[in-house]
Amino acid sequence: MDDYGVGNALRFNSLPGYHGDQMSTSSTSFLRIIGAILYGMVAGFAATVVIVLGCIFLGLLSGWAFNSLGWKQLGDSALVAGLSSVYFTVIIGLIVGLVVCYKVSTTRLRQQSGAAKT
Repeated sequence: MDDYGVGNALRFNSLPGYHGDQMSTSSTSFLRIIGAILYGMVAGFAATVVIVLGCIFLGLLSGWAFNSLGWKQLGDSALVAGLSSVYFTVIIGLIVGLVVCYKVSTTRLRQQSGAAKT
């Protein structure tokens, strides 16, 4: 079988034009890029959720504290402010989330490109 070169013809590495190493590297690079972008999106979403829920929680906590201290009018307004602040904090949360997503994604992509060069 080896006398006629059939054994070598079946190996993919000996075929002209086939670059198996480059294909696996580009596939891995593509997956790392997608992973870095998804990681940035998850970090941005988490920042948005923390900001929105944090403001709601602080409003509800202050309303409960004011009601416990006997300041009914201030406690009721703090409860309403905690729930109505969703409209304003969503915009702020989205802006912060987008900035966090951009920063985390670019940082991870730079780290990966730096690691690939060395």
